[in-house]
Amino acid sequence: MFDRYKYADLSINEYKKRYAHEPFIFRHSLKNNSLLSLQKLQNLILRMPDQNVFFSSGDVSITDNLDQAHKDHKPKVSLKDALNNLESAGAFVMVRGPEIDSEYRELFNDLLNDVKIFTRDIDPGLAGAMLYLFIGSPQSITPFHIDRYATLLFQIKGHKDVHVWKPWNKDLVSDMELERFFAREEGFSPTIKDGFLDKSIVNHLHEGEGVHIPFIAPHFVQNSNEVSISLSIIFNSRLTCRLSDALTFNYLFRRKMARIPSPVNENSVRDRIKSLTLASYKRIKNISK
Repeated sequence: MFDRYKYADLSINEYKKRYAHEPFIFRHSLKNNSLLSLQKLQNLILRMPDQNVFFSSGDVSITDNLDQAHKDHKPKVSLKDALNNLESAGAFVMVRGPEIDSEYRELFNDLLNDVKIFTRDIDPGLAGAMLYLFIGSPQSITPFHIDRYATLLFQIKGHKDVHVWKPWNKDLVSDMELERFFAREEGFSPTIKDGFLDKSIVNHLHEGEGVHIPFIAPHFVQNSNEVSISLSIIFNSRLTCRLSDALTFNYLFRRKMARIPSPVNENSVRDRIKSLTLASYKRIKNISK
């Protein structure tokens, strides 16, 4: 039935209160799924298109640029060798959209249905969902960053600490930084500010547990002393798409009008107008080409 969760136990009412505002840990039953064994995932990664696989050293800093890590911190061994020697390879592998592989499509659909059940009354209009797979050597780090979507992260093997800050903290990530990030300004990514490292919410994630990372919530991840396997499903909604567009509108407004726009996420009517205006602007630009 549609109302029955298959993998993620998101039935606790407290989760709905905390969703989109702060992280929360939930239980899941993915760790025994044969598709997520290390051997099956090794085979999957080696047959995925190159553009979907990001392979880097796991020995990076919290302050490194996540999008550049696979270029700035190249591993010393091949991808195949790293996957066969994860305990000692010091490697980090991220796979974008593993559900393009037919063997993993049903798993994606089941997780997507779990998200639909959970969000339909609190954040409807699900859009742009996909999976990400993360395999890391002991002590590997995923640097500080924010995402343009909401996330449910499932820990399959090993354990890790997921450090998350509440979203819309302007002292940590300013309005202008959010606008630049959502407008996809080349080479830009928010960085952690001095004095904030010890102010995160630390989520100790073990096998069979997952964590919700809200839309635009800053975070970084530190693996423990063992190999880690995690799977996440990311997604947007009508609201997060509107906020994304409003942030992009503000970026263009600053550049073209040389004026300071009103902040996003403080007035829903203004955000809607900005989103609609951006859509009109894009249509006009396409027509004029």
